[in-house]
Amino acid sequence: MIPNNKLITLSNNLELIISFLNDLIIKPRVDIRKWSEITKQTPTLKIGYIGQHLSSLILGMQGGRTGARGHDIIDGTEVKSCTKVDQADKCNDCGERLMRSELVCFNCGSCHIKRNDDSKWLFSIRSLEELNQYKDLCRIFLLISDYPNFKNNDFTSIRFEAFEIYPKSDRMKNFNFLLNNHYNNIYLPKLKNNQKTNPMNFHPYSFQFYLCNPVKVFSCIIKNIDIST
Repeated sequence: MIPNNKLITLSNNLELIISFLNDLIIKPRVDIRKWSEITKQTPTLKIGYIGQHLSSLILGMQGGRTGARGHDIIDGTEVKSCTKVDQADKCNDCGERLMRSELVCFNCGSCHIKRNDDSKWLFSIRSLEELNQYKDLCRIFLLISDYPNFKNNDFTSIRFEAFEIYPKSDRMKNFNFLLNNHYNNIYLPKLKNNQKTNPMNFHPYSFQFYLCNPVKVFSCIIKNIDIST
């Protein structure tokens, strides 16, 4: 569970992370929120590739220069990102889909809105080879963006957190148990019965998540994000 220090080549991480979040998260979000009010399209900024950039800055290591295939980080680390920010919500009365910024349903005028918070990390395991690839990884880096005050319907602050899982470590053997269980007891039976198969859902901050003993390595909160400049 000790990274290869020789591969840590990005220095002054804190300054770089602050600058990165300002350039690629805060400024674009202010602009897209403005246009979202006009177009009524989601202001969600997908975190996939942005997450890989941020992961490199947090870890101090460059990427593997491979895009969607190969190592996400030069030391072989796999990066998984998910965002709970600006998920589509739903009117509890008429079922209409709503944006996070809408306080009442445009269709029926109801203020009974279900705020969704179910985004998760996805692990696609469609073969024994893919199962073993996950179990053989040196490190899995889990990045999440969410609302720290979600339960209070406070969407003015956004939190970024990062966790590490080492599949080869005995401390995190429960993670491998989840992988094996999904492949052998969920994926294969559904495949055999010609049912729809899905990736393994790994929910942040869930009971299963904490059973895997992930190591938190980063946390920051951007306050008043929609009025930040």
